[in-house]
Amino acid sequence: PNVPSSLGPSSLTNGSWTNDNTPSFTFTLSDPDTSDTVKYQIQLSTSSSFSAFTVDYTSALQAQGSTIFTVGQATSGGSYAVGSEGQTLPDSSGYYWRVMATDNGNATSGWATANSGNIAFKVDATAPATGTVSLGSITASSITATITGASDSGSGLATTSYLFQNITNSASSGLTSATTRADTGLNPSTAYVYRVTVYDAVGKSIVTVDE
Repeated sequence: PNVPSSLGPSSLTNGSWTNDNTPSFTFTLSDPDTSDTVKYQIQLSTSSSFSAFTVDYTSALQAQGSTIFTVGQATSGGSYAVGSEGQTLPDSSGYYWRVMATDNGNATSGWATANSGNIAFKVDATAPATGTVSLGSITASSITATITGASDSGSGLATTSYLFQNITNSASSGLTSATTRADTGLNPSTAYVYRVTVYDAVGKSIVTVDE
């Protein structure tokens, strides 16, 4: 068979962060003998030398053409040497993957390695660490909300990582990099509830509430 081609999607072949811990990989299987069936072996590793596998799956024989493998998928006649049905990928700052083909005559192709052997993708499926919301500078018509201590050890916080919301009157800051928001024009003797949502670079968020 030919070396598998058209490895994708681009988000899993260009070193990007993803918040998907069950990603789907695409590639094309082909053989000079168009009547042959083929199977594939796909390996995911946190090592560029492929010495530490997270997934090592071999499919059943199938028709040539576009193919999809999803982490944690059912064996569907294939088998896992490493990994299993229902598994998820742990967060990591570097995954590598490669795929090869075998035809029904047991002839094998070479490996096709995503991103030329460089990091293919990174996973951050964990929300940022919760910060602390405090309220201060309280007057009869204004309150200042401040968030401190939010962080993310994976992809990092987004450039505009905070969303301040006054739940009581539905006022919102929109996404901002500021850690403080002054809320004005409030009514005296009224209880206000504030929410700050924190986003990391891949969009995971966690909500903290103070009032």
